[in-house]
Amino acid sequence: WIQHFIESFMESGGPPLKFDVFWEHYMLSWLLQGLSAVDLPRQLALTGSPHMTYEGWMQIPSYKDPRVFRLPNYNNGMVAILRNFAYYWTCRDLPSFWERWKRTRLDASRKNLAAT
Repeated sequence: WIQHFIESFMESGGPPLKFDVFWEHYMLSWLLQGLSAVDLPRQLALTGSPHMTYEGWMQIPSYKDPRVFRLPNYNNGMVAILRNFAYYWTCRDLPSFWERWKRTRLDASRKNLAAT
């Protein structure tokens, strides 16, 4: 879908975009999203829903349960964000992506700065 977006964007008069660069920035955005996503369970717990107790959650078998959709602030997609972040963390291997990116970008930049 990203390749389709890039093609559509350029066909509409947008500047040329390279898939690899776009994908790298997309993955970096997931890492930034992860900074707040890992705190979402605590934020959900502060909503005061009767399901926000350990016992309450034990009765909810799936994120598709209607009680999840009735949580306060659910309309901004907090549960979907957590689910998507978990997918990218495991299936797209965000930790390895970060290590490779850091090694090639940040570590190399530090070495260049230290050499000057």
